[in-house]
Amino acid sequence: MYAKDSWILDDELGYRLADNLDYPLQTQEFNVRLTTNEDGIRDEIQEKYYTILAIGDSFTMGVGVESNETYAHHLETFIAQDNIATEVINLGVPGYGTVQEQLYLQRMISRFQPETIILGLLIDNDIRNDAIFATTHYSLVDGYLVQGDPPKNTLIQRIRVFLNTHVYTWVWLKRTLVQIDFIRNFRRSLNKNFDPANDNALLTFGWNITQQTLLNIKHIAETHHANFIVVLIPEKNILEHKTPKETYTFVHAFLQNNSIPTLDALTLFENTPDPLSYYFEIDGHWNAKAHKLVAEHLYSSFFS
Repeated sequence: MYAKDSWILDDELGYRLADNLDYPLQTQEFNVRLTTNEDGIRDEIQEKYYTILAIGDSFTMGVGVESNETYAHHLETFIAQDNIATEVINLGVPGYGTVQEQLYLQRMISRFQPETIILGLLIDNDIRNDAIFATTHYSLVDGYLVQGDPPKNTLIQRIRVFLNTHVYTWVWLKRTLVQIDFIRNFRRSLNKNFDPANDNALLTFGWNITQQTLLNIKHIAETHHANFIVVLIPEKNILEHKTPKETYTFVHAFLQNNSIPTLDALTLFENTPDPLSYYFEIDGHWNAKAHKLVAEHLYSSFFS
């Protein structure tokens, strides 16, 4: 899906979006443009009276929607209707966990001096990404991002990259098959190193990092006299009842116990007639309707 040379390796962040991108981000479900400015940010930044930083991963960046359809952009529009000159800067980067988001925030906060910081938190995914970021590094192979060192068999890697970036049926098939319990268990049986206890240990290790990072971001916001809001993002699997809600509920309680204002998107979607209609069926990201609904409730809950 992402074109060649979409990424730049970064000693601190692991990687980031490349500068001055402009190409179609396309699958069988959507065809939108991915553009970045000279700093690798998917936004055109103008100095305004009130500044909000939106940090997060691909959900915040807005995979599958145009840059003016993200919840960050919609929120900017809603606040501007109150005659407040507002800039909501979209700092979302695909694949980031909360540690990278904190580091990115620390890099940008003095430059933009925001009044509010919004973190899009994709629960299980971000916890795993935090664990992975603590134990791995990134490489570029022919302009494409990979975890760890470049593989010795570059032909296999090139075939894998081509399938993942050009053959939509292949991507759909992978994402569909791994949701089937039999296939998931069979794949694990082929991995001699897989141990359910170790998998749980990975989540525990990641959560220990994530919870501290959330408190760090709260402290950074307070130090810079900024508000801090978390948008809790449910994966599509939760709404399909394929993944239990326990982790989501646990993290929500942690945020409440630490007085971190939160928009609970799971409850928001569950209170609609068709919760799954807010996701791309195959890709699993939010569609334009979801971004607008989340922005409406962010505005009405925290900014109106």
